Amino acid sequence: MGIGTHAPEYSFDIQSSSLDIAARIKSTGTDGKSKFRLENDGRNWSLGVDGYQSDKFQIRDETANLPRFTINTEGHFGLGKDNPQTTVHIGTLSACMSIDEYTDTTAVPLPTNGTQAMIYIKGNKLIIKWNDGGTTRHKYLPLDGTSVTWAY
Repeated sequence: MGIGTHAPEYSFDIQSSSLDIAARIKSTGTDGKSKFRLENDGRNWSLGVDGYQSDKFQIRDETANLPRFTINTEGHFGLGKDNPQTTVHIGTLSACMSIDEYTDTTAVPLPTNGTQAMIYIKGNKLIIKWNDGGTTRHKYLPLDGTSVTWAY
């Protein structure tokens, strides 16, 4: 089916020559759900807004009946959490985060004064860098031995 085209290239194809194009799925019911569902023979996923759950935006694994990605109305982002309590909230039974080594040839950007911290791996060191009143500070943890001493 084509909208805005006489020759759709996909089963459902929307095209427009304007700079802005939008499609809307809207629930007008109180605490309604609006979602887009993707399914294949092995997995079912949904992307939507859930009014029953305080209007959170979620990507859900419908096969497992679990939230995989949530943004609530405060702007908190959750991975594996349907109720993130902080700006970034990672939570499952096996909550962890993987960080690949920083391999860009440019210098690591400096954090903004008093508002940012950065965590990255470079040269076998886990580095935490922050801005302290205009002075960039950092600590690192060597990753090439058994040491657990933080160094400046």
